[in-house]
Amino acid sequence: MLNSSAEKKAVSDAGPPLPVVARLYAQTGIFAPMLPFAAAYRARLILVNRRDYPGSTPLTDTELASLGSRNLQTRAKALAQQGLDIGIFLAWLVREEKIPPVSIGSDGNKRGGIALVAWSLAHTPLAGFLAHADALPADARRTLEPCLRAYCIFGKRFPFALSQPLRTTQY
Repeated sequence: MLNSSAEKKAVSDAGPPLPVVARLYAQTGIFAPMLPFAAAYRARLILVNRRDYPGSTPLTDTELASLGSRNLQTRAKALAQQGLDIGIFLAWLVREEKIPPVSIGSDGNKRGGIALVAWSLAHTPLAGFLAHADALPADARRTLEPCLRAYCIFGKRFPFALSQPLRTTQY
């Protein structure tokens, strides 16, 4: 699948949208067994492989060097860019798939929109998206704002998640 900037993203899906981005060292194929169950819960899993994973656009040597840089400002800028790339991709996905905005039905349940799920360290670039959403192009912000429904971090250990203080012990 190509997004608006012609970057290839590996995507597979079934049924309302719940984009899932896999962990740092795994591709989304690990979630494929969940696809048949999604419809039973009125969900649509959209499995998105991040850049440099099978079926998606490889990272350039420059991008890899920036992500691996010892300079924290260089790395922070690279992660911010990954976040912006995800935001632009999600806006494209919302437009392409004609995903309706979040609304409340007559039964009081939410409908439409998307819920993002990050497994393990895939949270890092998605957190970059949330942290830098204000830097997205205006059309992408207008597209995403009414559609973002939830953000779920899936994994065992997140002492660094969002604004939580660091723990001295693990679970």
